[in-house]
Amino acid sequence: MAEPFFITVLDDRLAAIRAKVEAFDWSLMPDAGSWQSGVGLADLKRLVDYWLADYDWRAQERRLNMLPQFTADVQGQRLHFIHARGDGSRPPLLLLHGWPGSFLEFEALIAPLVPTVMTSLFPRSPATRFRAAPCPRSDRSRPQNSCTA
Repeated sequence: MAEPFFITVLDDRLAAIRAKVEAFDWSLMPDAGSWQSGVGLADLKRLVDYWLADYDWRAQERRLNMLPQFTADVQGQRLHFIHARGDGSRPPLLLLHGWPGSFLEFEALIAPLVPTVMTSLFPRSPATRFRAAPCPRSDRSRPQNSCTA
């Protein structure tokens, strides 16, 4: 049975993440220059500065929680998905994202698709957050297990 799901990150968790980011010792990070050997140090520092000064997790949490998210147990695994109900007798649509990726890649498609299909499912990969512990690798990697939802 599918159950409604809402993203809720505790304030203590956000504070702990922030403290770790603020405490990072930049002297440990070599500057390899540009992006030839990984993320450019200047770009990474700009991203961290943005995250610390301007990024509003709670605003993102509110936006994400406006999506019709659910969880359900499928063959012993707790799956997290968007279930956008359409109307009419048209066929259902299942959109699967690749790895690495997220079902949020389809976020902009939800509103235009809902009127054209009976229902749309956007499952999150079982290997990503907001689910219970992963199933054994051999089970998770079987395509039929990924499509059971």
